[in-house]
Amino acid sequence: MTAAGTIRRRDHGVLEMADHNLSGAFRRIDPRRLLDELRAIDPGNANVLVKMALLYRVQEEWEEAARWCRAILELDPDQYDARRNLATALLRLDDREGAIAAYREAVTRDPSR
Repeated sequence: MTAAGTIRRRDHGVLEMADHNLSGAFRRIDPRRLLDELRAIDPGNANVLVKMALLYRVQEEWEEAARWCRAILELDPDQYDARRNLATALLRLDDREGAIAAYREAVTRDPSR
């Protein structure tokens, strides 16, 4: 199982809370602050990095989304969704060549997609 696919038991409840927060169920809690705190506790937790990338993608903050996708890929270079999301972010940032390269790399690493 890849690092991105592993959920540590102690993280499960907090990550579920972050999921709810990202979907808007907990409006009182700032999702960035929550995820930043989780990242400070366990900087190598791939699940937190995935949530950070998702948060910035949903908010269309493409530079940050790209940064977090790259952080995920440092832990798990074969993470298809991170590469695809990186390609999307780069395209939105008008980096067409970078987007094409990221997508090609995603398909190369996982031809079944």
